[in-house]
Amino acid sequence: MSSPLNLQQWLAKLEHISPNNIDLGLSRCQIILDRLEFNKQWPLISVAGTNGKGSCVAMLESILVASGYQVASYTSPHIFQFNERIKINSKEVDDDLICEAFEKIEAIRQEILLTYFEYTTLASMIIFDQMPLDVVIMEVGLGGRLDAVNVLDADVAIVTSIGLDHQDWLGSTREQIAIEKAGICRQEKPCVIAEADSPASLIKTVADVNAKLYQNNNQYCYEILESCWSWECAELQLNYKDIPLPNLNGDVQVQNAAAVLMSLQLLKQIKVTEEQIFAGLQNIKISARFEVFNIEGKEVIVDVAHNAEAVFELNEMLMQRQVVGDDFALFGALMDKNIASIYQSIKQTINHWSVVSIKNERGCDSGHIKKVFDGVGCLDELSLFEDVEEALNKTLKKMKNNDRLIVFGSFYLVADVLKLLKNRLYFN
Repeated sequence: MSSPLNLQQWLAKLEHISPNNIDLGLSRCQIILDRLEFNKQWPLISVAGTNGKGSCVAMLESILVASGYQVASYTSPHIFQFNERIKINSKEVDDDLICEAFEKIEAIRQEILLTYFEYTTLASMIIFDQMPLDVVIMEVGLGGRLDAVNVLDADVAIVTSIGLDHQDWLGSTREQIAIEKAGICRQEKPCVIAEADSPASLIKTVADVNAKLYQNNNQYCYEILESCWSWECAELQLNYKDIPLPNLNGDVQVQNAAAVLMSLQLLKQIKVTEEQIFAGLQNIKISARFEVFNIEGKEVIVDVAHNAEAVFELNEMLMQRQVVGDDFALFGALMDKNIASIYQSIKQTINHWSVVSIKNERGCDSGHIKKVFDGVGCLDELSLFEDVEEALNKTLKKMKNNDRLIVFGSFYLVADVLKLLKNRLYFN
């Protein structure tokens, strides 16, 4: 009898079970859940959107933990280790729990070829079903309607934003993409829309499903003040004043926080106080969202912005925090990204580019990125790299003390750079 696989062996195995890295659809996951006789025991908040999903999950989790609830969360991708995806009360679950869940799936999947994401999403559901939980928060991986997370009915759905990303799978316009995101809504259940200017197709889809719509600037509203913000929902006769700004950078994070507050009022099984909301918003911990380091006297900002809309928001924050010297970028992307649009969103800020190849089957090589940049008239200094550590070291060496480095793009690049930066801080 062979020895049980450890977590790293399992993850390596999962990459090869399905011939497809991405294969949208709910039928495979539903078959597995049926074979497991799975029956969801806890209220579920599902979070979809182009950007802001991870921040919303982190805020929900922080507020609910501060309120004393037993809370589970599922997010993707991870930065440092796989366990980050599956948390109980903000703490990563251990390897054994994950391996046991994988073993249960493997024992009954038979002919079903699951993708890596489907396998890991099902594992999170199995783990959560073993716990005495008050609420579960799950981040949609790609789209919504056909994403594995959507195999379970959401008691409250949140749609954070609609942007042009993953167009090969979701559609070429915001209107088409919005329909996919709205697929997480359920009949008679609340759907919270974070954007005031969301596509008409999103609102129509929510209405067609007969979900209960709560949209920013309609059913609820918020206002950003100098050092705090306020929130109001007239229908529920609720308002909060002098709310601390979330412990995350950018005005868009207040938009996300406003949607979070709305969703918390709509989940009937829980109740949070004003004090717990305030405490939760100030205690958020999330990596690689405008995370700032000082390396050898040089400022380094790391952000997982990887599409045009997110990079535009990143650029807005950089403009509010201008430096005396030059701005350097360390950038890498996946092949399905609109690299030209990403460049256009930040071109006025960056003076020097270090472009790195992403080494996986969906990754874009640095030479291709250079061709795209050349095609849109980029005249900035541009250096190409195959190795992330070499790119980071040579870029930092080139910089003066009043210069700034912005690391952004693919999660793969950001994860590698964060590990290098934290090692550098530890050993210096």
